[in-house]
Amino acid sequence: MVKNGAASDLQPSRSSPTTLREGSWSALLCLICLIVLFYGLGSAALFEPDEGRNAEKAREILLLGDWVTPHQNFLPSLDKPIFFYWLVALCFKIFGLAEWSARLPSVLSAVVCLFLVYRFARKEWGMWEALWSCLVLVTSVEFFVLSRVVIFDMTFTLFITWALLSFYATQKADQSTSSNFHWLTIYAAMGVATLVKGLLGVIIPGMVIFCYVLFSRKWSVLSRMKFALGAMVFMAIVAPVYAWVEVKNPGYIRYFLWEEHFVRYLTSHFGRTRNSYYFFVVLAVGFLPWSLILPVTSRRLFKQLGDEVNLFLAFWIILPIIFFSASNSKLPHYILPIYPPLAILAGEA
Repeated sequence: MVKNGAASDLQPSRSSPTTLREGSWSALLCLICLIVLFYGLGSAALFEPDEGRNAEKAREILLLGDWVTPHQNFLPSLDKPIFFYWLVALCFKIFGLAEWSARLPSVLSAVVCLFLVYRFARKEWGMWEALWSCLVLVTSVEFFVLSRVVIFDMTFTLFITWALLSFYATQKADQSTSSNFHWLTIYAAMGVATLVKGLLGVIIPGMVIFCYVLFSRKWSVLSRMKFALGAMVFMAIVAPVYAWVEVKNPGYIRYFLWEEHFVRYLTSHFGRTRNSYYFFVVLAVGFLPWSLILPVTSRRLFKQLGDEVNLFLAFWIILPIIFFSASNSKLPHYILPIYPPLAILAGEA
């Protein structure tokens, strides 16, 4: 005869009402995000100059069979790395030449970025904070627009988000559970970000991580970060691509690092000089409608800076704004990487 306790063990398990409710809300949010991001993705023509130029470079990869040197109007164009063009070219090859397939890398990057934001906020605070964080992010004007255009910045933002959220989770975990693999994924994400948009893939996460460790005084994190292994992973991802382009186009690395990084940042050579408060205006418009609650979010953040997570997110927002505000070349999409942490804080508020 089976005892009551054993009999109860044989009964099929049932999900708790809380689990069912969370699953329902998460499914609803997922549906909303997919509709917002994918609806009418290919209905509008590619806008000029950025979308047309980037899609054409990807198309010429397939026409020329040259996966090393980007071409525009069949002439070499070396102002950006080729990795993003690879993604668009692969979408063209799989799905055919169309506006929606050209935009697919950006919209898929936005979807993964939303997933990372949800997972982070769910772990740090709870279900409602995670749901609100994703809703804030997907409905903010600039994130929504840039998720549906053929431009580097959404893919770049994904890998910056991946690197920084992975860093915070890994350094917070017990030393016994933070394996080499977890640390190395951070360097891998920075490597791919560097393939997408150059040295910014290291500079942005690097300065956030440095300032967080410095001000939180978590010096033990430095001994756990596997710098030597991380550098090997980073170089294994970055070096072959840049060296490949250099072999095919002698002088590329000097041009790309000097002209497209230092000259662009330090001089007005590219004609994109703006005033010092330019990005605050961009943020006020680009984060609509949620910029209306930024004063409340800022006050809450200031009061809770003693919390490690708030300190980390604050550096992630403030440092890129300072960095790009000091540049002599400014464009609205430069600050897209601060939208995920800003949405997390707004969602928590």
